[in-house]
Amino acid sequence: MPAEFAVTEPVDSNSAVKRERIIKATLNNAQRDKLVPGLSDMVDGPIVAELTRLDEKRQAVSLDLSRTALTVPWIGWTKGSGIGAKAQFEVASDAGKQTSLSGFQLSGDSFGVRGDLQLSDGALTNASFSHVQLSPADNYSLSVKRSKGGYEISIGGSTVDMRPIITMLRANNGSSASGSSEGSSTSLRAQVDRVVGFNDEHLANVALNFSSRGSNIVRADVSAVTGSGQAVVSQMSRGDTISVTSGDAGAVARFADLYDNMNAGLLNLKLKARGNDWVGSLDVRNFQLRNEERLQSLVSTPVGQDGQSLNSAVKKDIDVSSARFQRGFAALVYREGTLSVANGVVRGEQIGATFQGRLRDANGGMDMTGTFMPAYGLNRLFGELPLIGAILGNGRDRGLLGITFKLEGPFDKPRLTVNPLSLIAPGVFRQIFEFQ
Repeated sequence: MPAEFAVTEPVDSNSAVKRERIIKATLNNAQRDKLVPGLSDMVDGPIVAELTRLDEKRQAVSLDLSRTALTVPWIGWTKGSGIGAKAQFEVASDAGKQTSLSGFQLSGDSFGVRGDLQLSDGALTNASFSHVQLSPADNYSLSVKRSKGGYEISIGGSTVDMRPIITMLRANNGSSASGSSEGSSTSLRAQVDRVVGFNDEHLANVALNFSSRGSNIVRADVSAVTGSGQAVVSQMSRGDTISVTSGDAGAVARFADLYDNMNAGLLNLKLKARGNDWVGSLDVRNFQLRNEERLQSLVSTPVGQDGQSLNSAVKKDIDVSSARFQRGFAALVYREGTLSVANGVVRGEQIGATFQGRLRDANGGMDMTGTFMPAYGLNRLFGELPLIGAILGNGRDRGLLGITFKLEGPFDKPRLTVNPLSLIAPGVFRQIFEFQ
């Protein structure tokens, strides 16, 4: 019996009316686990409970969850201790095997859930929630059904806030489709009018078809429309090949909180599983970078013995406040939580760059090196000349005039340093001075 409880006697003295028995108790984690096992991953802390017996099979339950921490781990939602929340429902049990929770309501400040649940032998068999609002923007319905070997989940409604899920995936360094195929299967279908992301971006007409077997993702197909009216299509074929295309790469990057200085761009991303690794390429065409501080630092930072910047070297202020590029490309490798790039290049008429290194490691750090070139269209002419280009231009994507740089530190705010010996060095010599 819980440490704190109170029992009240009949609320109706009429002997023809069955007497109610009300039990009030405060349950700690150990007591809760004895009464309702399997909730330790989602519930932590004391629960103030009030149980009212309605008849031989039914009880009304009211819970005060203000001092309880709640977590829904698979979607990244949490409620901390000290945040007010209440739950109430009616529970009916059939010989201890079949249990139903009807009229379930969870309510709190800016969140709430309503629906019904059925359990068998302590495991969920069906759940139907007519209203789900775990974030202020949420407004959707959810149904869960246990089938042979797994669960079938369906989501529909007007709005789903994806930001908690995106944050969770980034914290966990994403997920891999490789792994054991053992365990239960899950299928998820969703049709939502609007999905909210970061940086005031949203996707409309979102359709999702996802299935997994154990830890192995079998299918993950998504189609949607960005706020600018461009399509986004992501597909996984055979469980080992991912492709993502969109007519607005900048909107996709802002939605996922990856990068917020890009506008427009035709995106084409392809990844293929090789064992536990992912390899592939990223190709973006016709995009624009606005107000990128690191570009401004590259052209204005004094380097060399006489303290020249790239601006002074070319005797003009290189305008990088709104830089347009015809293409950006990089080969990608994702291994053990680290995303690396190789043979990276961005090409524009005014500026360009080559780059390589670790874009983001398992600890959220960056370690990238590269070469930045102003007047890229003119510089590439040296690379195209058969003899001079081979000697001085250092290949098709490296111009005559440039500066080598390094980006290292936290992914969200890496430190930029430039090599003071690299300014105005011909390509073949500049390679010697590049950061290793």
